[in-house]
Amino acid sequence: MSVLISRWAKKRSIPCILFQGMYKNYQGYIKKSLQILYDIIFLPILRSNLTHVICKTKAAEIYLHQKKIYNTNVIGVGINEEPFSNHQTDWRSKLNIPKEKKIVIYIGILEERRNPLLIIEIAKSILRNDVIFIIVGNGPLYNQMKSQVISHCLQEKIVQIKSLPQSELGGLYNEASILLLPSNYEIFGMVLLESMYHGVSCITSPNAGSNDIITDETHGIIVDNFVIEEWLIAIDKVLYMRKSNPDIPEILQTKFNQSWSWEVLAKQYDTIYSTAINPT
Repeated sequence: MSVLISRWAKKRSIPCILFQGMYKNYQGYIKKSLQILYDIIFLPILRSNLTHVICKTKAAEIYLHQKKIYNTNVIGVGINEEPFSNHQTDWRSKLNIPKEKKIVIYIGILEERRNPLLIIEIAKSILRNDVIFIIVGNGPLYNQMKSQVISHCLQEKIVQIKSLPQSELGGLYNEASILLLPSNYEIFGMVLLESMYHGVSCITSPNAGSNDIITDETHGIIVDNFVIEEWLIAIDKVLYMRKSNPDIPEILQTKFNQSWSWEVLAKQYDTIYSTAINPT
């Protein structure tokens, strides 16, 4: 479809801008084979028809450079802040969580790609008793996770919520200290931005979004494996940093406003589109 649209645009002298998020080749024999054919037959056509390329992340830009597409600009994506502005649910009271408990959250689809079962193992292994995990999401692993919580007697450590509208998530983010995202692949990972917006530290695996968003340990920690002990160390470290530096939530929110708000990003998009329409 991108090739067809780019050809249509070029024939009519309409600027064509590719918006790229993918940063890894497809996996699996059939998909790999199809991608090889696509890269040989169609990619040169697409490459010649593009005016500009906007990449969501640096990883996406590197991926395109490997495919000899160079007219690239890295501009992130923002979040819609409006749904988070009116949150009234008192989640600690609703879930009967004492004030002294630190809330660690996971928000997203419960699927193998995102390794949510790792959170079960973390909860089983964690020694500190001042942490509670809240898992918000549905998906193929929901029932398996629910049964493991019961079978390992983790009801006091893990709360599962099947789904929540964004208008309810804001209150939960505001009570949380840490967001966990142990994902194998994220084109961006919007929950990382949502966490930063609410002043919540992130512990995540290496992926395109986390590598751009988390630039120092004030923002969070990137754990480059799925070894339980490494994630436990990261949780301890983040909670210690947040205790010793109460300004971390404000630092995260300031970072968001300076780098990831639509007020900032929209101007960058406008520059690219204006250049494409009126090249000098």
